[in-house]
Amino acid sequence: MIRNVLALLLLATSARAEPNALLDGWIAAAGGRQRLESIAAVHCVDAIDEDGMPGVREEWTTPALQRRERLSHTRDEAITVYDGTHGWRRDWNGFVENLAGADLRAQSDLAMIHSFAALTGAAGAPSIIDENTLEFHAKGGSAVRFVLDRETALPLRAEMPSFDGTRTVAFSDSQKVDGVAIAFGETWTTGPNKTTAHLQSIEFVPRDRVDLARPSAGAEDAFFLREGARPETLPFNFDNNHIMVLATVNGIGPIWFLVDTGANYSIINQSRVSEFHLTPYGGLTTIGGGSAATSGSYVDHITYRLGEVELRDQHAAVLELRGLEKLYGMQLGGLLGYDFLSRFVTDIDYVAKTLTLRPRTFDTSRISGGRVPLVMQGEQPYFGGSIVVQGESIPAWFILDVGAADTVTFTTPFIAEHHLLDRAGDAQRTVHKFSAPDVEAFNPTNIRGLMDAVVIDGVTLPHVLVNLSAAKSGAYTSPAFSGNIGETILSRFAHVILDYGRSIMILQPQPSTTRPFEERKTFGMTIIAGSPDLHHFTISAVGDGSAAAAAGFQKGDVISAIDGAPADTWNLAGIRKMFTSEGTEHDVAITRGTQEVKIHATIAMTPVSGLR
Repeated sequence: MIRNVLALLLLATSARAEPNALLDGWIAAAGGRQRLESIAAVHCVDAIDEDGMPGVREEWTTPALQRRERLSHTRDEAITVYDGTHGWRRDWNGFVENLAGADLRAQSDLAMIHSFAALTGAAGAPSIIDENTLEFHAKGGSAVRFVLDRETALPLRAEMPSFDGTRTVAFSDSQKVDGVAIAFGETWTTGPNKTTAHLQSIEFVPRDRVDLARPSAGAEDAFFLREGARPETLPFNFDNNHIMVLATVNGIGPIWFLVDTGANYSIINQSRVSEFHLTPYGGLTTIGGGSAATSGSYVDHITYRLGEVELRDQHAAVLELRGLEKLYGMQLGGLLGYDFLSRFVTDIDYVAKTLTLRPRTFDTSRISGGRVPLVMQGEQPYFGGSIVVQGESIPAWFILDVGAADTVTFTTPFIAEHHLLDRAGDAQRTVHKFSAPDVEAFNPTNIRGLMDAVVIDGVTLPHVLVNLSAAKSGAYTSPAFSGNIGETILSRFAHVILDYGRSIMILQPQPSTTRPFEERKTFGMTIIAGSPDLHHFTISAVGDGSAAAAAGFQKGDVISAIDGAPADTWNLAGIRKMFTSEGTEHDVAITRGTQEVKIHATIAMTPVSGLR
């Protein structure tokens, strides 16, 4: 869920002031030092709107950098608690996770700016950024800036780090409550998301009114139906370099679901909502791997069944995934993200192409392999590694993303910081983007690059062809991570075992793990599937000067037959495999407008870049 927490800030300013003078002016405008130091805790209730989703936020904060928040919408609720050292979140399915990394630091930031900690010294001494901006860096938190109004000595906005770069809170409608200045209006913006809040009530309460205990978990929701609760092993389809498993939704199906560690919640395909008899509510806005924002909604009361395992009574996001169906040529029910993966120990066997689900309590300590610590942030797994460029080893902070097909896609801030375009990029600077409709939110724009090596848990993967993001917006412009590790690297291992409960990934190498990578090759055209059964195949792009163009294929051509077999007897994976079988010859019947065209094609493959 897109979760934004709302602010309550009180500041003052004076031109060319020292930090102490700015802080003293803020304290005076806020209500005076003696009054503010008498406040043990603040309890607020706000009416909020998150990208069109109405709700209520109830929050308790203390000057000791502690907070509790209850965020309620029409049909879901989440509770977050931070006791000053540890943090927890009970999500919309009643599952309780421990907060770590940036998530924990964010709680310290929010506790500081939503209480009077900056005014009473608990946030530490401020630094002056300019004549009307102070910056605080509370213990356990991040740098938070306050931009002050010169005339009113009250806050204009606050700025703090987020996954999308900067989270900004703008303040309005300041009023006095019990002698203290309070902002009754707030607007949060981060990336494509916008949240507004209107204060409904505020009270200053004793410290013992703030419950800082770990939230209690909801009812158990993952069930193994085989006798003895035996593990469930499922075959997966890997035709598109994605882990696709068959599942039912409330008994309807089976239909394919993509397993995606990069998804911070599970997602239902909007095109399939009515088929699953689900009723959407609320609204959301998000950006995937591409640069275009996409809108959706939410659903509840979902039961997934995979073989003899059920995950019951779940919430999920709803996004339009019709474009992904066209890319993969497979009917897609949705994505299985954190809400699913957090309930199990998941063993991905890339050799046998199977996915084994075990109870979350399963002890992985005796499983052999390299053990990579994971830091769960924003319901996504992060881990440390490194890359080698021109002999230099560079530390990197990766997202584990089994929903990404390639090796690594590096973010624009990381690329700029380490000059990767100049040091490792394709000299032609050719920008690659998959040419297909309906995928803008999932379709990254990249330049190819070559790393000497990618190193994970001491395993050196040499000569790795990668993507260097050329995005202007979206996930790959985030400063919060270096890049994502995708399936072309992960599938080099025999097994990848995900133990979210213990924040561990276990990697089992095999002899081919450390084989140098080769550049992708292409015939030079993009094919997508259409029509309800996805057996209608259209050429959506043909590269200039490619073997496909030389053979006579054109953008917009519809494949009607291959080697005498009607196109509807093929699937997209089979057609793509045929068009990557170098040296083979095929007779392809094409419908081009009102014409029928026959093409005799000899498959010749060309690397997508000049990197070797």
